[in-house]
Amino acid sequence: AGCLFASYITFDISPELALTQVPESPEDKVAYVAENVPSDLVAAARRRVEEAGISPSDDEFNGLLAYVWPAMKKMKVRDEKYRAIREKNFTTQLGCEYLRELSIDELPGLTTPETTAVMLALSFEMGMDVHFVAPAFGFQKNIPYPDNDQLRKMVEPIWSVCQSFGVSIGFHSGSGKSAENYQVVGEVTGS
Repeated sequence: AGCLFASYITFDISPELALTQVPESPEDKVAYVAENVPSDLVAAARRRVEEAGISPSDDEFNGLLAYVWPAMKKMKVRDEKYRAIREKNFTTQLGCEYLRELSIDELPGLTTPETTAVMLALSFEMGMDVHFVAPAFGFQKNIPYPDNDQLRKMVEPIWSVCQSFGVSIGFHSGSGKSAENYQVVGEVTGS
């Protein structure tokens, strides 16, 4: 209810992802996915990931599903609460709508295109159309990103995934990006 008037909800699921322990063996990953993720959702997500130009191996795909599934279930619960309170209090479709941002930038390491694709595929297939995603690109607070060529190389493949889903990138984690950093990501994303 506290978010009733928010038109833009950021789902920061980094804390949940940080706690997730992925099974180690390929067999355990398959068993986890079979036991926890609906098979029709697995098939739909796999199709969407491949349509985005990403082709993870079966082991990699199952590992990513096992990694993100607990956080995605929690996101769905949160999203249902936001949706329900709006439907209870607003009488128009416009009043019920809100933008979703999937924030995964507070994890150690960098976000891969594969992780981005799997999370976006699950979001859309679970009925949570995402408008923005905030991957981890290695930005630090109050420090410009030191290598604009490297920044470009990191953003390009993730932007390709985002374009296939019709999603924009939110560049979080660091208020000290330089003018050149913004120019590079603007050139890559076209805006």
